Amino acid sequence: MTSAVNDLHLPLDHKVVFATVHENDEAQPTTVDLWDVYKAAAHFVPKRIFLGSWSSKEWRPSHDISHQELSWEESRSHSEQERRDTTHPSPPGREQYSHLPFFSREPWQRRNDLMGFVLRCSTLQDYRYTMYDGVNQDGTLSFDSMRGMSAELFHILKQTMNFTPRCFENADQLWGSLRDGKWNGLVADLVEDRADIVVSDLDLNYARSQVIDYPYGWQTGGYHMLMRHVPAVGNVSNSYTKEFTWHVWLLIVMFGMMLGLSLVFTFRQSPYHEEMCLSEAIWLIVAAFCNAGIGVSIISVSSRILLLVLYLTIMMLYAYYNSFLISFLTVDTNILPFTTLEGMYEAGTHSFGCIGRTSIEDIIKFSPVPLHNRIWNEIVMADPENLSPSISHAITRLCSKNHVLMATENMLLTIDWPCKVLLLPGTHFVIQRSMPLQKDSSLLAAFRFQMTKIVEVGIVDRLEKKWKRKPDPPETESSAISLLQASPAFFLLLIGIFSSLIVLMIEIVWAKQQNR
Repeated sequence: MTSAVNDLHLPLDHKVVFATVHENDEAQPTTVDLWDVYKAAAHFVPKRIFLGSWSSKEWRPSHDISHQELSWEESRSHSEQERRDTTHPSPPGREQYSHLPFFSREPWQRRNDLMGFVLRCSTLQDYRYTMYDGVNQDGTLSFDSMRGMSAELFHILKQTMNFTPRCFENADQLWGSLRDGKWNGLVADLVEDRADIVVSDLDLNYARSQVIDYPYGWQTGGYHMLMRHVPAVGNVSNSYTKEFTWHVWLLIVMFGMMLGLSLVFTFRQSPYHEEMCLSEAIWLIVAAFCNAGIGVSIISVSSRILLLVLYLTIMMLYAYYNSFLISFLTVDTNILPFTTLEGMYEAGTHSFGCIGRTSIEDIIKFSPVPLHNRIWNEIVMADPENLSPSISHAITRLCSKNHVLMATENMLLTIDWPCKVLLLPGTHFVIQRSMPLQKDSSLLAAFRFQMTKIVEVGIVDRLEKKWKRKPDPPETESSAISLLQASPAFFLLLIGIFSSLIVLMIEIVWAKQQNR
């Protein structure tokens, strides 16, 4: 049979089973051997898999082939047939024939050996999915150094299907869109026969499905709204939820020393008090800060004003720290202006767009949903800048304007953003992603079968947990209170100190007048 099939076109997805008939004499029954034969490529030697023999006496399956074993149903059927043959012998002159051998009509489980076929794969750097360190001198990538979710799935397929990968980076650095009647990016590599498969998480949409084939949607994803994080609280009220800078701490120490010197001067010059040394004044201030009581008799109006200034200073410092703690525990710093596409459209405060020449542009543009049509016509098309020609342009536009960018979560996690970016809740335009092949490729059915098995046994779920990272929560908008923010309060307190000195002078003059 080998010489007869060598010149035949036997692609991986053909549906032919070969049979060789062995006619013998009456002592030896006629047997028919069944074979599955295929070629991984046209120039390869055919791969032959013995399925079993069908004879007038018995069905002899092939047990030495690891790809094909009798199922439980086959074994039971064969046993029941043997029992019927033994219990109810046929009349003389009538031969006993076994049942037709059973094997799967879809042969992809046994056609899993591509015999080292060189599989050309195109890819792009994509965080979580396909990552690699660099490109070799011949333009190829080191397959063993590729990592990520898609790369690990491709490693599993390589081990299962025995092919030789030859991967390269897409020259356009684009996923693939139709422009002026011609495809670009990864899709163009398949359409123009530069690659057999794309190793990445390529979105499945209608336009792409017309020119390439997706074996199995192993992941369901979508797009999210990204917007620049704007603090919900302004600078004035926000100053009461910030800690002090070192300038303010220095001001507090200096102000405390001024209060102590003012107390010493007031007690020495006042006719109503005994003299107080500087150390006693400092301990009085420390005791007041600790709410321990001062233990000093306050009689004059000037000393009472100083004591009032001291307690106002303490109250101000406590208020700063307590308000910071309460706001940190209870206030949501991310007060979002909207959370849905409908809310964004009704608010009218932000522009909206995406990165041009990607699948999301076509999804929004040709969406049958009326809201999406209004957003496209009234917001996106109102400004050509909303369709960013590059990622860097999209970053600049998002961080400099009130702009909403429709993008994947991967984009948020991958880019070093110059501003704080929020991932708004909700997923939009849910799609499937997979590793597509050329249109009508003979490898399609085999890859679909293997990818389905990978998903069913839970490998994809484990890889998602391994490579998925949640976005970092936005940091709270808190920073140290500056000297400029704190100085007005201390200026008012300083007025209190000078007021006490003025009152002290009046008390001295009044006391002298009374003593005459």
